[in-house]
Amino acid sequence: MSEPKQCLLSIRLLDGESVKAKFKAQDTLSKVAAYVSQKALDLKKDKLPRGRWYGIEKGISFDMPYPKKSFDVNTLGEITLEQAGLVPSGTLVVTITGIERQLQKSGGTITDAKLQSAIGNRLHGDSHEEKKAFEDEQLRKEAEEKKQAQINKKKELEKIRAQIQGDKVDREKIVWVPKSKPNVTQGDQ
Repeated sequence: MSEPKQCLLSIRLLDGESVKAKFKAQDTLSKVAAYVSQKALDLKKDKLPRGRWYGIEKGISFDMPYPKKSFDVNTLGEITLEQAGLVPSGTLVVTITGIERQLQKSGGTITDAKLQSAIGNRLHGDSHEEKKAFEDEQLRKEAEEKKQAQINKKKELEKIRAQIQGDKVDREKIVWVPKSKPNVTQGDQ
């Protein structure tokens, strides 16, 4: 029995970093999108500009550089890697969704998107409670990170202070001897 066809993908993330992964030829692009979202979160890419789109269901799409093709969120679940022409290997570029592209073209921001109900509902869950819980969790995580950063800064400052104190003690132990001037006689001048 022959082994199922494999596909080696090189996937370029939104910040330009590339990751490589193997998939089955019959896997759909939606499986690749789920992998990319999880990998981006593992690499903490969600903390970068535009990184929040990794964690949003249907937040990303793909472009294929050659032959030039685009796969939007509506077709990711329907197209296999083999149908997309990515077997035995290929390259996908993570792109932002059509909604964010529209916002960029119109000069809007993510904050503008939150104000629009259709776009705001896509941010995380459909209910107000789910969105509020998600935002609260993000704020809690940010507060924890800030608190940890402050603790780390205090520890670093204490280390520096201890080193300065140690240097000060060492300097006090040194006996400084003034440099003597050579004896000059009148005949030497």
